[in-house]
Amino acid sequence: MGVSYYDAEGLKGIFNNLTTPFGMLVLMAIPIYVILDPVQWGGFLILVNDTTDALMWSVPFPQFWLVVQVLFWCGWFNLAVGTFNALPLIPLDGGYILKAGTDWILEPRGLLKYSGYVVNAVSFVMLFVIIAIFMLPSIFHPGMM
Repeated sequence: MGVSYYDAEGLKGIFNNLTTPFGMLVLMAIPIYVILDPVQWGGFLILVNDTTDALMWSVPFPQFWLVVQVLFWCGWFNLAVGTFNALPLIPLDGGYILKAGTDWILEPRGLLKYSGYVVNAVSFVMLFVIIAIFMLPSIFHPGMM
């Protein structure tokens, strides 16, 4: 009939755990994370594990879970590319959005000629941050590379 019993306290615990950094990490790592204590998560089991609960679900075709995993990772890849594209660097879309916003703010004040300088400064700072992410570990820990 579509009515089933669920543990309300356990379900509430799942959502309370999602507000913590560990809970968000678990949410992002669902395809590769194994929850060892399903009682803590209100009986929530991840269906990609080889458990008896996962085996009871029938699949519509033999490679169903492979397709699910491929689609999941394609979604994460698209999210990562879209987030990178939103960075305020001038060749990316985020840089052009920053330029339009800076023009909109500075034009009524008569400071439109400084818009390019502001956008270039922010772009160079972001470029420096991206380069620093890759270079600082090798600078501070030279033996690790």
